Amino acid sequence: MNSNDRLLRLALRCNATFSTLCALAALVGGSRLATTLGIPDPTFLPVLAVNLAVFAGFLVWLSTRDRIAPALGWGVVAADLFWVLGTVPAVSADLLTSTGDRAAIAVAAFVGLWAALQAMGLRRMSAAVPAA
Repeated sequence: MNSNDRLLRLALRCNATFSTLCALAALVGGSRLATTLGIPDPTFLPVLAVNLAVFAGFLVWLSTRDRIAPALGWGVVAADLFWVLGTVPAVSADLLTSTGDRAAIAVAAFVGLWAALQAMGLRRMSAAVPAA
């Protein structure tokens, strides 16, 4: 670890924490949360929770490496941006309740924040690499 990758490591850990909290909310909230959000498939939230937990585990693992491979970091940024972009049709399709729309937008805003901070951290990290 070096001082040039601190922002990236912090952003990855914040992303992991947020993903874990969302996974827990999806598991604990279950069918009641699905109804509140307007999600018709009762299996959606548990499947989402498992995927978010796996993603969070990967983020923690990545943040603890001696050296973070930039390609993996940019892959995380891309995955986060994919989530944010995927929120647009989900909200635009008018499938969710108004509470579901607001929740989806709030989650996308946080995911976008993590993506931006991770990208900033990656740029700082690459700017600090001395030319050969």
